Amino acid sequence: MRRPPDTNHPRHSGFARWRTALLHRDKPEHHTKVTPPPEPTPPSVSQRSRYALRLLRREWLPDILEALTPGPRQYSALLEDVRSNGSSEEAKQNSRRRYIQESVLTRTLAKMRELDLIDKDRETGFPYHTTYRITTAGQELLDALVPLMHWAEHHNPPHPTPPDDGPE
Repeated sequence: MRRPPDTNHPRHSGFARWRTALLHRDKPEHHTKVTPPPEPTPPSVSQRSRYALRLLRREWLPDILEALTPGPRQYSALLEDVRSNGSSEEAKQNSRRRYIQESVLTRTLAKMRELDLIDKDRETGFPYHTTYRITTAGQELLDALVPLMHWAEHHNPPHPTPPDDGPE
């Protein structure tokens, strides 16, 4: 008959101690008290404003919100509205972008749905039509952009080019 290994013997110290600890781990004296994680601190004003600015860095987000303001739009009408938005000569001179790819619109719409800025409704019958509409949160964001647009109008250089501070 084999006798249990001596846990104090140098040759058996590592594995035997580990095995002994496993066998006795359910005893109350081996349990340690776990402290709960600290309460999360509320985000500061600067953290919240950085979040809003990162959200608005999405190039087509304001255009899509503006296109959905009159009411729900099907995908093709939304694509056309966003592409035609700001197509005046002044807008063409002041902007580096004016043409949105369908894949970019699809990705932006998916991200906006994830952020609960828009809703997507798909008809169940053939032909399938997908309709997008602005949510309450999206309308609130658009309403919050109005004072920012007024500020930009009053502090706008003749040929505005936004500062490019690089990727975040």
